[in-house]
Amino acid sequence: MQTFRELAERVAARGDRAVLSCEGRGFNGSETIAEARRIARALLAAGVERGDRVCLWVPNCPEFVFVELAVTLIGAVFVPIQSRYGATELGNIVGRAEPVVLIYQSRFLQFDLDTILERVGSDIDCGTMARFPSLRRIVSLDGSRHRGVLPWADFLGHADEVSERHLDDLMARVEPNDPAVCIFTSGTTGVPKGAMLSHAAILATEQSVGQIMRIAPDERVFYSAPLPSVFGCCNALVASWSHDACLVVMPTFEAGEALATIERERCNVIYGVPTMYLMLLNHPEFKPSRTASLRSGIVGGAPCPPQLADAIIGQLGVRDLVSGYGMSETCAVITITRIGDPVEIVTGTVGRPLPGVEVRICDPASPTVLAPETDGEICVRGSNLMLGYFGGRDGLVKPFTDGWFRTGDRGVLERDGNVRITGRVSDMLLVGGFNVYPVEIETLLADHPDVIQAHVVGIDDERMGELPVAFVQLRPGAKADPAPLTQFCIDRIAKYKVPKRFHFVESFPMTPLGKVQKFELKKLARQAIT
Repeated sequence: MQTFRELAERVAARGDRAVLSCEGRGFNGSETIAEARRIARALLAAGVERGDRVCLWVPNCPEFVFVELAVTLIGAVFVPIQSRYGATELGNIVGRAEPVVLIYQSRFLQFDLDTILERVGSDIDCGTMARFPSLRRIVSLDGSRHRGVLPWADFLGHADEVSERHLDDLMARVEPNDPAVCIFTSGTTGVPKGAMLSHAAILATEQSVGQIMRIAPDERVFYSAPLPSVFGCCNALVASWSHDACLVVMPTFEAGEALATIERERCNVIYGVPTMYLMLLNHPEFKPSRTASLRSGIVGGAPCPPQLADAIIGQLGVRDLVSGYGMSETCAVITITRIGDPVEIVTGTVGRPLPGVEVRICDPASPTVLAPETDGEICVRGSNLMLGYFGGRDGLVKPFTDGWFRTGDRGVLERDGNVRITGRVSDMLLVGGFNVYPVEIETLLADHPDVIQAHVVGIDDERMGELPVAFVQLRPGAKADPAPLTQFCIDRIAKYKVPKRFHFVESFPMTPLGKVQKFELKKLARQAIT
């Protein structure tokens, strides 16, 4: 399989076998493809064409999967947006993606997405936003108080304007190297960059992952991390469906409900980051019997300590545990351990490259390729690589040298072929499996009227991996109170990015060239909690 059309054909062939489950809503293969095709025809009726971007801003739910499949079937580009994002993040992504359609859900947990959308564009009642000239249609899954937003039922009603035959003709024109999904990642500059992933790259990568994890027909794959990430909408979804398994999705992760879901659905495979596994194991209602159906699992997003891996295998029952490493630009996976690897390989390395993928270690400051067991920057080339970053009218920005992509991560290539992560070239933090870029938070805090400048570092945290901490220089007369700064951030960015501590300083440690010495700030942050 090289395209989502071929994946859809495989799902359709499942007939009345289960392929998707979420909070008691179950769908078989026939139902799933019928719904995706209906949405695809509605998108065509709305004027969506091959290569157009469609943004989806909803939490984990069956409609997320249906829309993703529908968009890719017609040759358009699916752009998922984290449902926890605030106005600043949403505006940045919509502005850079240049979508023709935005589909969203007005409420999620305690978030009022209607209000956030209004902050992005106060003219939303017109059904478009002058700030985004490409945007022709805004659709809400669950209704909206904004008059110009089209209700989901009305949007689907237009599907009858497009024939099934016309849809089939358009689907047949989609090529393997066409872009299918665009995942926005902030990058070290804090400016969102859209990694354009082709049909072929996604299908090749995730089929390999499913094969390595030995996902079998009719197994049930548990996934509770956000679907609007390459880990979810590419890896978990395609790895499951390409091996005839059923994807079991939770709207959001809550350990007690996750245990209940695994037990009720008799899940066999689990996707997670270390934080999730810790919360499952430490939940007061956890008993090994509740997760006895589990067989295989993958841990990613952050290092997995040996004692945690032992507990995942021995207590959760995930006897076939693998760990992996990748990023949005590589369809989620570059390297992965294999079933049967010793625990010390699973916890001490991130495994070997996928089939069709090459890894080498280079000097971070030059093209020099380093010898095995030498620390340097991880570079990758192969079938998993993105087409490039979406550049709007300028086309794709291709940050490759002879096909090689620099990851920004440091590591060592062992003589046995396994890769060991040693750090990051950039200052990126990993908070509960989410990428957090300090410059994004620093830029936001600098917009506060009381702040002269701010610098953010990470401190280690047993549960979340890392937590952001802000050092802030205030304007004269401003009160050193963290509460308004915390609220300022909460109103504008995802909660996991909000600094957990604020330290108010008169000045920052500097190099002779005037650069802030962040390693000194890290020392101060660590000292403050000891």
